[in-house]
Parts: sequence; structure tokens; C-alpha cells
Amino acid sequence: MLIQRLSLCLLVSLMTACDPLVSLQGSFWPPWIIAMLGGICLTVITSKTLNRVGLFAFMGPPGLIYTALWLLMTFITWLMAFDW
Repeated sequence: MLIQRLSLCLLVSLMTACDPLVSLQGSFWPPWIIAMLGGICLTVITSKTLNRVGLFAFMGPPGLIYTALWLLMTFITWLMAFDW
């Protein structure tokens, strides 16, 4: 029983270093939140650009397009900025 408790304490103490945080002006944020916000910003910019060029009218349902574009931009932001 003692060995199980000690191994659990060791496991928990090793898992505390698995949470990466990014410091933004003294406030610590998880990187996935920053990637999601960056994905939203890039989605807005991309949709405005596609709308201005005239290609957005030829795409499918807007709910599906915006969601897929947001996911794509979020994953690109994650891979380019936080691929540690």
C-alpha cells in the first residue's frame, strides 16, 4: 500500500510540468487559447479577403465554411507558433 501511494505521489509530481504556459505581459495563458484567438482573427481576415475577391459566394454553407476555416487557421497558428 505504501509503494502504491509513493508511486502515485511521484507520478503526480512529474505531471505538473506537462502544462505549458505562455507569459503575455505577466499573465500566463495556455497556448491553445492563444491559437484559438489567432485562428478567429485569421478567419475574419481570410473571409473578408475571399468576400472582396468574390470567391466566397461560390462556397458552400457559411456555417460549415466558417467552422472549417476557423479550425484550419487555429491548427496552422498552433503549428507555426507553438510546436515545441
